[in-house]
Amino acid sequence: MRVLVVDDNPDAADTFAVLLRAWGHETDVVYNGRDALESADQHLPDAALLDLNMPGLDGFATAQRLRRFAGSRKLLLVALTSYSDPITRALAAEVSFDQFVVKTEELGKLQGLLSAYERTEKP
Repeated sequence: MRVLVVDDNPDAADTFAVLLRAWGHETDVVYNGRDALESADQHLPDAALLDLNMPGLDGFATAQRLRRFAGSRKLLLVALTSYSDPITRALAAEVSFDQFVVKTEELGKLQGLLSAYERTEKP
């Protein structure tokens, strides 16, 4: 799968990209929401991992725009965040994230959901 990684912390974004490549995925890495939109337009990712708390265009707004951009094309949107509180989870669900992964706690969950998504049919 082609996975877009978006995080304003370059160390975190680059680390996730290395991990995803080790799992066999192609990755594109950007460090803000605006660059995420450009990258998605150029590379048509199958999935996007978005940090929620970014300056400027945050992960919530980026997710909404990516979802509109994808249209009928299937796109897995994963909120990748350090915040696991119920309010943040509810906000992520409202803006159409498919999954919610806490960065430091749920890496196994991330690998499993990407594998499951990869096996589904894509339009």
